[in-house]
Amino acid sequence: MARMRRIAELGVAATVSIFLLMFLASRTGHLDYTFLKLGQHTKDLTGQYPYVKPSPLPWHPPSPTYLNSSSPTTGPAPDRIIVLTTLKNEDTHWLAKELPGWNSSIFVLDSNFAKLHEGSVRVDKGRIAAAYLHYIIENYHALPKTMVFLNPYQNGQPPNTNHPGLGRVQALETLNIQHVQKEGFANLRCMGNAGCINEMLPFRDPPDEFRTLEVAMPKAWEDLFKNTDVPEKLASPCCAEFAVSRDQVKKRGVEEYLKYWSWLHETKMDDDTAGYVFEYIWHIIFGKSAVYCPELGKCECDVYGKC
Repeated sequence: MARMRRIAELGVAATVSIFLLMFLASRTGHLDYTFLKLGQHTKDLTGQYPYVKPSPLPWHPPSPTYLNSSSPTTGPAPDRIIVLTTLKNEDTHWLAKELPGWNSSIFVLDSNFAKLHEGSVRVDKGRIAAAYLHYIIENYHALPKTMVFLNPYQNGQPPNTNHPGLGRVQALETLNIQHVQKEGFANLRCMGNAGCINEMLPFRDPPDEFRTLEVAMPKAWEDLFKNTDVPEKLASPCCAEFAVSRDQVKKRGVEEYLKYWSWLHETKMDDDTAGYVFEYIWHIIFGKSAVYCPELGKCECDVYGKC
């Protein structure tokens, strides 16, 4: 009994000490209180916690260029294009210099949506998915024959994508376009371990509450793919960098891509988690089965001609 009383006394003393320190710090100017209000402009949220989505949402859905014009788009679509998402001030000159045979479309991501902790430069994956969808929607009526979608560099370093033994430029130089056209879709990352590191089991029994994305996937799937069954397992190589053909993209109407874009912007999920949802479903959107894990050797041969 005496021991329990002693523990309680220590707890009270610690609490009083903490409040005293906070009071003194506030009086001396060494403690800065910042209160985040719902609807506060996002520029004030960079590098802060907790994450607060702006209200009202400061964006408008993209729309197909053709539908906004009095006449159809003139001129042929480029044969192949790189859709590159970048951070502010990221050098993109390598595209024209190293890959002159490719057209490019560059989306600079809003750094206000960086992962919200001090000093971060990482843009949430939701913004990357939004850029991919924006390009598809806006150019739906004049899509190139082959499209490659790429993430930003992280902290100035090449991304963890493509064939493990190839740099970004070499990977695109050796990309097997015929394979992309034949299959419709190819993940640019070839991996061991049967091609996938992390698999998702939406109906794991018992559920694992620490796998928050897995727990959230059934509801997300229902919103995105109404009237279709949630797969028992989802898996694909990581990182949401892939090549896709025009024919494959157009197997879905532009309205479907608008629906995905709207969900991404309206969901109550934080942008990072919502982006991971798309990382697990890009291959499904573009015609592959829920589990898409090409074996390493086959992937190297098919995608990069390293047979």
